[in-house]
Amino acid sequence: MPKIGIAAVLFAGSLLATAGPAHSQAIDNSGKYNFNGPTVYASVGGVVFERSRPSGGIIVGNNPFTGTSFLSASQYNFPKELGIDGTVGVRFLGSEAIEARFINFESRTSLSFRTPGGFIGTGFTGPANTLFDTRYDTRLMSWEVNWRHQFFDHLSVLAGVRQITLTDDLVSQLNTTVANRTYNYTNRMLCVQDAAEWAVLPKSSPFQINVIGKVGRFDLHSFGAIREFQGASQTFIGSFGTSINDHVYASEAGVSVGYRIVDNVVIRAGYQALWLNNVGLASNNAASSLLNPSLLNTNVYRDRLVLQGINFGLSIGM
Repeated sequence: MPKIGIAAVLFAGSLLATAGPAHSQAIDNSGKYNFNGPTVYASVGGVVFERSRPSGGIIVGNNPFTGTSFLSASQYNFPKELGIDGTVGVRFLGSEAIEARFINFESRTSLSFRTPGGFIGTGFTGPANTLFDTRYDTRLMSWEVNWRHQFFDHLSVLAGVRQITLTDDLVSQLNTTVANRTYNYTNRMLCVQDAAEWAVLPKSSPFQINVIGKVGRFDLHSFGAIREFQGASQTFIGSFGTSINDHVYASEAGVSVGYRIVDNVVIRAGYQALWLNNVGLASNNAASSLLNPSLLNTNVYRDRLVLQGINFGLSIGM
């Protein structure tokens, strides 16, 4: 079944199981305070995200190298994929709430080609007509807990902690069983974040439009390596890799349109985006170490990553 069809089935299922597990959007812009004072609220739904295309950089080139590209990082075009996200909150003192939120998303793409000449790249050198089977996989998992304060009907602000784990893997297989090299990079990010959410329409209206933005300065621990394997048995040969610690920024923004179908139940859909800056990515490390994999012993090469797409779901208050 196509991924968009799967998303539609999941959405229909959520309408029939409003008391089920909370799986919501990567931005919880569901207009929680547009309910008639729910003590507990949850959001259930899905998100269809697309990962940004990697920046340019030659991963496999001609040998002796003169700048000719056989495989560039920008050739990897990630498809739209279905992700899940859950939010649950408890309201107290009229204008206060504590929320917990979880996001999980994965995107994978692949490319296969034969080298038109002698090549260098992904830690290998070899002759023309070598078959490359490559796979690129990106995974995001995010946890956050926020304190929400309602200033007035239209505006609420949030402050809390957020933890993001981003893994980025590029696998290169030569001639099916001859050799295999993998670039595995993990980014662990922890921050105190701030956010604001604006409800455009009054809470008395059955229609809702909500805009939200978040920003955080994260403590980043980024680490990874290229790992080498040989033969059909995948015998480990060796690796080059290191780690770094830094401070980086990430931000999130979105808009959601909803309709209250019954008291304390809102159906919604919208757009959202997540920007992660200066994180370690497999494609950057593969391109930057094209001629010398040992450079990975002293560097983690980084770039910006963007996830964006549509969201849909159901918000329930009790």
